[in-house]
Amino acid sequence: MRTVHRLSLSFFVYSVITCAIGCNFLDHAANKGVFGPIALEQFLDQGYVYFDDTGNVKVVLNNTMMRGNPMFNATSFVAVWVFQRGANPYSRCCSGSGCPATEAMSCVQGFGFSNDLGFAGSSSYDLHPPEPFNPNLDRYYIPVWAATSDAVPMSYQGAYTELSSPTGIVSDRQQFDLYVGLFYTIVHPDVQPHRVSNQKKTVNGVDLYTPIDPDWLSPVIPIEARFYPQSQDDPPGSMYVIPHILTWTPHGEIDHFRDYRNLVILNELVGNPSGVDGNAGAPELVEIYNRSSYNVDLYGWRISITGANSVDLGITSGTTCLSSTKLPPGGYLTLAYYVDSTQANLDPAADCDFSDGIARLKVPGVSGMTTGTGSARLYSDASSTLVDYVQFTTAACSTSQTGLSSAVSAGIWTSGDCVAGNDYIRRLPNATETNRSTDWAGNTIPPGIPTPGAANN
Repeated sequence: MRTVHRLSLSFFVYSVITCAIGCNFLDHAANKGVFGPIALEQFLDQGYVYFDDTGNVKVVLNNTMMRGNPMFNATSFVAVWVFQRGANPYSRCCSGSGCPATEAMSCVQGFGFSNDLGFAGSSSYDLHPPEPFNPNLDRYYIPVWAATSDAVPMSYQGAYTELSSPTGIVSDRQQFDLYVGLFYTIVHPDVQPHRVSNQKKTVNGVDLYTPIDPDWLSPVIPIEARFYPQSQDDPPGSMYVIPHILTWTPHGEIDHFRDYRNLVILNELVGNPSGVDGNAGAPELVEIYNRSSYNVDLYGWRISITGANSVDLGITSGTTCLSSTKLPPGGYLTLAYYVDSTQANLDPAADCDFSDGIARLKVPGVSGMTTGTGSARLYSDASSTLVDYVQFTTAACSTSQTGLSSAVSAGIWTSGDCVAGNDYIRRLPNATETNRSTDWAGNTIPPGIPTPGAANN
């Protein structure tokens, strides 16, 4: 393997940048014990990325921080992702027609991982089963393979497909962005299995993959394929320094990976407003609320209520007016249903952004909500993953209501439990969530006064 000038230049630039930050500060941080004592002379020796002259990538990650750190164990994991140049690794990948540009370019191009090929202290490319992670090795050799959009290496004739191959061709001077990530564990009751891989959903024909989500993520490492020399000082192949772990971004350890979607709830429903239902000034209303401390992306979510058409959030242009589908912590989203589509331009006005934590969508041309027994369902995708559920009635509680079996299976409702009333129901106190009908209070209108976009009273 040849040593090229790019490594020396990258090393020099990186040295200047880090010492501009303050070498004394970095030495102090290194010895604070964040990853165990690290001498300053080790600071710039985290490893390198080699992009060879055939278009394939290998990462050599030196172990300057895992040995002796109890956070790393046999279930830990090192992952490498390759994206298109300029992709946002924190954006989910969207595959198919109609995807937003940012999401369309944020699909994984290549993927490598520590617990399989060539990780056990050599650069062997022989295929072998996954092994326990060894945090005491000196270094980790990680070949990067062509990947599917869900960050799974592509298989070809019984072996993983190299990044540059008949099914994943890399062109000369093609540019990519590479990231290295660390996971303390891939086995934990609060996270989905195999969280090194993106999770896929298909919503209205569009494939959606959640972003990569490691405990620690390196700064971006821009890489370029170099097949042919363009000058004596520009040999084929290229090498890049991996920035030290102290410059990486932490992501809150295990708690960061809880599924905060389950903290978005149905909070208020108005099925029989004062006035002519669904006409100007008297829309039927459904409000959802974010009980979590995190922004929750509602793109692809669905709200379904007995008697009313289901409403999808942000699937295609024109479905909603939301400028962003990220519901902020403590934020409210209200849907105002109008039976007659001509009423959609009348009061109350729409509010299409969450700049003040509140948004209001006008949904024209929907049939009226039921005035008898029914249910409201909130899905984090098109009628597949039920996030919240409430059943209401003016008569006997039905045990065969739409969505009830899914809600019972998900542990978010009890069969035979119903909120009494349906003209106007809301959670009292505001945002109370114990998955029982006692979370809710029902009223007729008047005396009940709806409070869309505000705390219930």
